[in-house]
Amino acid sequence: MATTTNRNVSVERTASGQITVVNNRGGQITIGTGSDSDFTPTELLLAAAGSCTAIDVDTITSRRAEPEAFQVRVDTPTRCATKAATGSPTLTSPSASPFRPESKATPPARSCRKP
Repeated sequence: MATTTNRNVSVERTASGQITVVNNRGGQITIGTGSDSDFTPTELLLAAAGSCTAIDVDTITSRRAEPEAFQVRVDTPTRCATKAATGSPTLTSPSASPFRPESKATPPARSCRKP
């Protein structure tokens, strides 16, 4: 049976519009508002979802042959977007066409306009 390890991070405000996150292994990420090169909270959420997909793909494909490279792209509409999001990551490979998992349900379109 696998051992369960608790994951935790420390989140600290370091300046106006700037947050630093530190994990228990000493890794750090600076989070900002999008006005500079720092990741925004939304970008980090997208990175987490894409990273989970990438780790799974790497683990599964490495069982047969070591992949040269692959890329996972995760997109989401902005808060005021009028198009619906599929919520599915797109997996692309240099030697293959893009693969997009099918989504069974498409969320309704969102808009910033108040009714």
